[in-house]
Amino acid sequence: MNRYLKGVLALCTGFVCAVTAITIAEDQEPNGLPVGSKLGALDMAAFCRKEYGMQSTAIRIGGGAGDWRCWVQHNNVLERVEIDTDEACVTMYGPPAYSESFDPGSAFSWECFRGPRAAG
Repeated sequence: MNRYLKGVLALCTGFVCAVTAITIAEDQEPNGLPVGSKLGALDMAAFCRKEYGMQSTAIRIGGGAGDWRCWVQHNNVLERVEIDTDEACVTMYGPPAYSESFDPGSAFSWECFRGPRAAG
């Protein structure tokens, strides 16, 4: 085989490998899920650590779904920060994502879904 033919064959093989790798990666990317697909529960403690650092933690100021806050330490001062649950889902699962609580009376009822949120 001459060098020209070997070069073309090598380029074609590389192209096929690259396209295959991209296709596999896209199939595994959560953005490939249909809108409304459940991504998982919203772990408030994991969100606080990811968003504000390992010294942060999640606390509940009540028993309801909207009663979560992040405790964030800045220069030895604790600050209580409200949690935007839609933003938390995007942080944890990537965009587009949104949150829904299946029980407003339960602090542990948050789940994340692939967005955008359906109108209505």
